[in-house]
Amino acid sequence: EDGGREHSLSLRVMRLTMPTFGAHHQFFAESADVCGDVLQQQRIQNDDGSLLSQSLALPSNFGTIFLGDVFASYISVCNTSPYAVSNLAVKIELNAGQNRHVLLESPSSRTPALKPSCNKEFIVRHAIVEEGVHHLICTVQYTRQDGERKPLRKVFKFKVEKLFGIKQRNEFVGDRLFVELQVQNSSKSTIHIDRVTFEPIESLQYRDLNEKRRIDEEEVKDELSALGLWTLKGGHQLCYLYEISGSGIPVEKFRSIGTVGVFGITWTKSFGASSKQQFTVTLQGSTPDLGLSLSLTHCPAQVLLERPFVLQCTLVNTGATHVVPRLVFVRNKMDGIMANGVSGKDLGELPMQSSVSFPISFFPVRPGVHKINGIRVINQTNNSKTDFDNVLTVHVEENTA
Repeated sequence: EDGGREHSLSLRVMRLTMPTFGAHHQFFAESADVCGDVLQQQRIQNDDGSLLSQSLALPSNFGTIFLGDVFASYISVCNTSPYAVSNLAVKIELNAGQNRHVLLESPSSRTPALKPSCNKEFIVRHAIVEEGVHHLICTVQYTRQDGERKPLRKVFKFKVEKLFGIKQRNEFVGDRLFVELQVQNSSKSTIHIDRVTFEPIESLQYRDLNEKRRIDEEEVKDELSALGLWTLKGGHQLCYLYEISGSGIPVEKFRSIGTVGVFGITWTKSFGASSKQQFTVTLQGSTPDLGLSLSLTHCPAQVLLERPFVLQCTLVNTGATHVVPRLVFVRNKMDGIMANGVSGKDLGELPMQSSVSFPISFFPVRPGVHKINGIRVINQTNNSKTDFDNVLTVHVEENTA
């Protein structure tokens, strides 16, 4: 209702999705059982060696939407009143995080009138590229028979989840980087991987260490393997290995590169629906030498509880390239002594083999011996991060004054 009066229109929204293949349920019977001959004959007709039955299973609920899927929805606007309405305008929007996408905008000129018991139908589609909570916003405006302009608005919420769980392991061997990517199917359904790609950044070269399988026709047992498809069941994983090198790039600079390339997966679901998703491959998780060192000096002779004190911080760039550092405090790592100031201070450009000094204020919250942790430096040229923990040990005394 709106303003105490019922709406003349009803709005229905349904998600369009493919059915699934029904499971083949095997049963056993003897001829002496009731209807045993009929059951045995039916089992023989269905026993084709597959686990799929001749039926399709319709979804019983909204279902799960994954990254890379195409969201499709059916919208029906029906006139449930005994009078005709006019100037029907429909707008369908999808709100994903901070972004709002207009999926449909039908002005009132397209539907000048809607008679009683008649309906207007729409189908919208949108490729899902963002994870998290999404809102489908349906707004309808129309004019009643008495000339009143009325709005009707409904919001439907659904969650988008990750289909793939990616685990990355990096290992430097001399001037070469080996990247192992473990791709896990996070859903309960089986998907078919039909293409995997890796594209390094412009200054790097790579070698695919995933040997292409050559299977003789006589030894082929899995038709999907023969077609170049890999079946990935729910919860299972596949591993891919790449060797990356940077010809002409100094080792120190190569080890400090933040982004290595883009890993892409193209997969197919039941009924041939194909989707694609890309993942950024970074050096996070490896332990390259980023060429930064940090020290804290000029500690007061006495540090009292709940009394701020200042330390002199010196950041040295020992690498072979310039950096643009930003100082960030990771407060969940700090215990006993907290940083007393605003996180995210830009320190300006720091050339190689140079240093910068600046003060940092701290606030002790607990007495005793504590280590200063949670100081992070972000190199803004490549977004690489360096965490400095256990930089200095400080004895905090009770304030007896």
